[in-house]
Amino acid sequence: ILIFIAIYKLGDALAGNMTTPFLLDIGFSKIQIANIVKVIGLAATLIGLFLGGLLVAKYNIISVLFVGGFLQMFSNLFFAFQGIVGVNTNFLMLTISIENLAGGIGTAAFLAYLSKLVDSRYIATQFALLTSFMMLPGKFFGGFSGILASYFQEISNLNYGWMYFYLFTSLL
Repeated sequence: ILIFIAIYKLGDALAGNMTTPFLLDIGFSKIQIANIVKVIGLAATLIGLFLGGLLVAKYNIISVLFVGGFLQMFSNLFFAFQGIVGVNTNFLMLTISIENLAGGIGTAAFLAYLSKLVDSRYIATQFALLTSFMMLPGKFFGGFSGILASYFQEISNLNYGWMYFYLFTSLL
């Protein structure tokens, strides 16, 4: 259970740390990033959290965790394609919408799963420990995401390094 908790959002943590450097590197302006990633991303995350909550209420939490994990993996592939497409605001809106929608569904299912694990007598302590444990690998390995992205840039040409980086995060 602890290994699952540690790795469920690891790919998203690595990918998320590199979103802004990636978008700047392929040619988006800071204004474009702010308008699309922050505004559309927030709306998509809230919708994803709502949908995730609905799915958890209707279906088995484990099933929704698998769906959320698959969607999060799938969403990283859109960033890989964005590296090939380059500066295309319509495709970026699609990529950010899918990524944040999937992240919201995955997060809602994951938090519901953690809530089922804790004893109601010690809910605050246990939930705090489990969510901290969930964040630890992402924070630790996320610090190396820039090195990993640079490595993929060095072994490839054009923006294919970014594609390889996001394919790797999808595998995680």
